[in-house]
Formats: sequence, structure tokens, C-alpha cells
Amino acid sequence: MRTFGVLVLILLLVGIIAAFYFGLCAVTTNRVDGNYVLSLVISPEVLVPKQSAHVNQDEAENLNLEVKGRIASVAPAKNQFVLTENFKDLTFQLEQGGTVQIDGVASKLADLRNGDEASVTYVRREQQLFAKTLHCTRKQ
Repeated sequence: MRTFGVLVLILLLVGIIAAFYFGLCAVTTNRVDGNYVLSLVISPEVLVPKQSAHVNQDEAENLNLEVKGRIASVAPAKNQFVLTENFKDLTFQLEQGGTVQIDGVASKLADLRNGDEASVTYVRREQQLFAKTLHCTRKQ
């Protein structure tokens, strides 16, 4: 029984090392408000569902995906925002004609705040995520 436990531990360790080696995940550190934050970053290619190879580009744009999380950062000049879902960060480009609502009121990307709870309807083209609608709720 002890040998089985050691074998499982070794296989788990090899799997984790392989994930880092092949770029499936990474560890990053940030300094936030005087504290250091250690984050495990998992590659979006691993977590975001890929579209089938038999779906052409026109059909792919009609496959709306949805994700919920919290706003991590906003770059209005680039028309981008980052949404954190559980432990993964997803970077979205707001589509031309994309809509932003905060508590049911039409808003701009610049009005978003870190920590706003959000629901995003999006499409994936190549390696980029394009937001069609962004609905946020803000804690009072």
C-alpha cells in the first residue's frame, strides 16, 4: 500500500512538472497594496473550449459562449478588460457594437470597477476572445 501511495505521488509530481514545462500553467507574483500575491496562471487554451474543426468561421461567430466572474482590470483605451473566473484570468476585447451594462443601465467600459461581478457573452476567434455583451452588478 505504501508503494502505491509513493507511485501516485511521483505521477502527480511528474504531471505538474510537465504542465509547467509545456507552458500549460505558470506561477506569477504581483505586489498589491504592499502585499505580495502569488498566482497560478493556467493557459486559456486549456480551459476555454475550442471550436470544432468542422465549424467554419461564419458558423463559429454564431456560437455564443458565456462566462461569469469578477472584473480584474479594465483598459478602456485598448477596448479590453480582464475577467477572473475562479482562478483563471480571461482577457476580452469588446467587439464593435458590443454592449456594457452596469446594474441594468447602459454604460461604457471605462465605468467598470475592479471586483464588479460580471456575465460575458462572447465568441472565440483564433486565440482571442471577443465580448458581445457584458452585464455587471455592483455591490453597494
